[in-house]
Amino acid sequence: MESAGTIEDIIRDLLASDPEAAREYLKESFLLNAMSALFHARRDAGLTQAQLAERLHTRQSSIARLERDQSGSVTLRRFIEVALACGVMPFDISFVPVEEMIRFASEAAETPRTQEVFAAWAASHATTQQVSAPQLTLIAPTSANVSASVMETPAIPLSLSPQQPGLWSEASLATFVGGNWAA
Repeated sequence: MESAGTIEDIIRDLLASDPEAAREYLKESFLLNAMSALFHARRDAGLTQAQLAERLHTRQSSIARLERDQSGSVTLRRFIEVALACGVMPFDISFVPVEEMIRFASEAAETPRTQEVFAAWAASHATTQQVSAPQLTLIAPTSANVSASVMETPAIPLSLSPQQPGLWSEASLATFVGGNWAA
């Protein structure tokens, strides 16, 4: 039997040979990275589990359990609450077609799967295949202080451009206003 090589070679082989296994690998690595990010956010903030628990009005054992969770059972709401209690906030999440992510992960198995790294990879592969993504427009307040009426707050339209993944343009398909999606 031939040696498999490096872990990157094994990942590349898995991603190339079995689409279902590739999806499962991407899902599990995303969950692992998300939970690892919370652990590092707490550590980088100089907080103990007990101090973080106090900020979240819970027990230290709950924080220990949360940090051990590699299954992804933590809710998005709790994820953000923990991040904010650590004094950090994740960037907005964007989506790419699964096939593009599999191709990216296969060709760059050793690199982190971040928006910046993917955008650079996609730009270097732009001549061979265009990455297509739906357009999404968000209305963001121009001020950190949101008034009692969201509609009174000046806003900046932002949208994801399918021509340049990860870059924002003026075009729009949907708008997020006052916590609700509107066409």
